Amino acid sequence: MLHTYTFGSADGPTVLFLHGGATTSNLWRRVTERMPEVRSVLVDMPGHGHSNHIRWTSLDDTALRLEETMHATLGRLPDHVIGLSLGAYTATRLLKRNPTHFKSALLTGMTGKPMPRAWLMKLFTLLVGGFASSRLLTGISARMMELPDDAKRAFMEDAKSTHGPSARRFLSEIVDLDPAAGVGEITARMLLLSGSKEDKLIVSSLPHLAASFKSASSVQAALLPGLHHAWPLQTPDLAASVFNAHVFGKVLPEELEFVPAAPEPAETFKPRGQPENRFAPSGPAP
Repeated sequence: MLHTYTFGSADGPTVLFLHGGATTSNLWRRVTERMPEVRSVLVDMPGHGHSNHIRWTSLDDTALRLEETMHATLGRLPDHVIGLSLGAYTATRLLKRNPTHFKSALLTGMTGKPMPRAWLMKLFTLLVGGFASSRLLTGISARMMELPDDAKRAFMEDAKSTHGPSARRFLSEIVDLDPAAGVGEITARMLLLSGSKEDKLIVSSLPHLAASFKSASSVQAALLPGLHHAWPLQTPDLAASVFNAHVFGKVLPEELEFVPAAPEPAETFKPRGQPENRFAPSGPAP
C-alpha cells in the first residue's frame, strides 16, 4: 500500500492530492494546512518519499495502487482529485479508469498534446533521468521556478528520496504519452491550469486539453500570470484559494486568466484575458 497522510475536516469533501515527479506529498503541506474545511488525502506515489520502496512501473499500475490504497484507507475513492505535473498525468489515468466517479478534478502542469521530438526527449531522459533527484538538478529547477527559500529547501530535501530508475521510467512514459487521449468519457467538473512561465508546450496546448474533456459537467482552463510549474509552492495562499473555490463550486480567484477551449490551433494560441462574464462559479457545490 502507498504511504498516505489524511487530515483536515472529517465531515468535509475528500480531496486526493497527487504530487509531481522527484518530490513527495510534502509538496502539498503548505497548501492543505490552509484548507481546514476539506479532508485532505496526501499520497507518496511509487518511487517517491515513504513509498520509494515500491518501484514506479507505469501510470496504470500507479492508478491501480491508488485505488487499492484509497479503498484500504477511506473505504472508497475520494470525491475530488488534484494533481500537479506527474500527479496530473496520474490523476488523468485515475479519472479514465473511473470516468463517472469523481465530482471534480484539477490538473495543473501537464501538456495537452504529445511532446515534439519525442526521440530526443527520450534520449535526454535516459541520460539524466537517474539524476533527477540530484542536488545539482533540483537546485537548478528550484531557481528556475523562483521558489522562496523555505520551499526551495523542502523541494530539494524531498527530491533525495526519489528512486533513480523509477524517475527514468516515469519520465520516459510521459515522453511517449498522448495526454488528451481517452479523456472524453470523464464526467467530473474540470479545472485545467498552467503557470504562464511554464514550458511553452504546456501553456500553448491548454486550450486543446480543455476541449478534449467532452463529457465533463463543466470545463475551465486558466493561466496563472507570472507563475511557474510549481506555483502552489510559490504561492500557497493563492493555491488554497483556487483549490477551495473549485472543490466547493465557488467563484474562482480573479488572479486566474481564463483561456478558451481550442478556438484556434494550439500552436498559435496566445494567452489573453478572460471576458468578465466568465468569472462564474466553477460548478455546483459537492
